[in-house]
Amino acid sequence: MAEYSEKHFSIDAAEGEKMDGCPYSLYEDGHDVKDYIIPPKGYKFIGFKCVMLPENRIYNGKLVAQYEKEPLSNRIKSNLKYIIVGVVALIIIGIIIALVSKPSNNKPKTPKKQKVEEVAQSSEAIEKQENTETKTVTADSISETVAIPEVTPTETVVSSTPDEMFKQEFWGLIHQGMLQMDPYTDLYNKYKSEGVSGEEFEYLRLTILKDWPTFKDWYGKLRKISKSDLESLNTVNDLITKLNEQ
Repeated sequence: MAEYSEKHFSIDAAEGEKMDGCPYSLYEDGHDVKDYIIPPKGYKFIGFKCVMLPENRIYNGKLVAQYEKEPLSNRIKSNLKYIIVGVVALIIIGIIIALVSKPSNNKPKTPKKQKVEEVAQSSEAIEKQENTETKTVTADSISETVAIPEVTPTETVVSSTPDEMFKQEFWGLIHQGMLQMDPYTDLYNKYKSEGVSGEEFEYLRLTILKDWPTFKDWYGKLRKISKSDLESLNTVNDLITKLNEQ
């Protein structure tokens, strides 16, 4: 029987981004996944750099996306419509401000006699207000009391252990019906150095991530389980039983 020799390369978008559902690549140049790469603004995608991972038991290597800066002329052309819209908006705003701030020539004139009466009334009003404020301050200073600060109980911070956090994230992937291998690999790498143990961790390590043929067979059964049934699974035994029914 011929040895299984298909290669698998994980995808690293570097400064860019990967589209949702980006698979692994079967080729060292990554030509089968290049359409899943979103370059950073002002740059264009030019290919992958292959980094071999001889000690990794899941992937043969990693493909790191490479970019180069777009010429200034291309960037100006792609943003030309936004530049035009911005200039037009500034012109319109300037015209509106000029119209609003234009002084009016129809300001009504106040007779001199009326002005004198208004000044006298204002003086009386100010004097009455000052007297009232003086009385208020005196009364307030007599009845002034010291406020007692409120004491609030100290909040208790509850922290989860790495085992509990791993289980929550593991069952989150199962309940979502995750069919991509990368999220399971990322979860394993995240917690393998923290001494995590338990049925879920061993099932992830020895079954889901054993090798590509095993994972392919596993997710083929997982995708047949309904969403409601997946959300009801909370133990590894229940998961294995449900998979065996498919």
